[in-house]
Amino acid sequence: MNEADLNKFIGKNTEELEKELGFDYYLETKDFIFLKPKQDHKTIMAALFEFIGEEEVRVMKTYDGVIEKVFDMPLDKIKNNILLYGKDKGDFYDEDLCVSYPIIGQEFFAYALNGIVMFSANGESVIKMAKIFDKCQIKYHEPFSHSEDSIMDVPFPSNKIGRNEPCPCGSGKKYKKCCLKI
Repeated sequence: MNEADLNKFIGKNTEELEKELGFDYYLETKDFIFLKPKQDHKTIMAALFEFIGEEEVRVMKTYDGVIEKVFDMPLDKIKNNILLYGKDKGDFYDEDLCVSYPIIGQEFFAYALNGIVMFSANGESVIKMAKIFDKCQIKYHEPFSHSEDSIMDVPFPSNKIGRNEPCPCGSGKKYKKCCLKI
């Protein structure tokens, strides 16, 4: 997808972009609220870039989810800036939390924030990303479909928390006696 094709989304919400491009499945890594301590930013971003490979991607600037700008940037510079974001530095870091720099490729759209990836794509690509996260031992929420607002019905390996494992919230209770009830 070239920059001109993406420019038609300027002024629109990223949800409109996802819907029009058929990115109707969603996957998100768990953050420090669910896991203590938080997951390693560098490991999560390495997993994202394993998915991307050498695919040509574009960067968008969004403000509160509305696309303001689309631009090209070499893949190595994107990688560097996403890694620097984990240290609150680089071109993608902004103190205004409403400003973000998601990346988009032919098969996906992703926000890469400090220790978090919010990834949308078609079902096949979401399953591929989940498998990469599993391989890298990155914990994530169950993938779901935007269009159905339900958990994906396609089987794939998952790093679900067992009912009898310690709750990831850090309470010291078993998961079944704590956050599983929520």
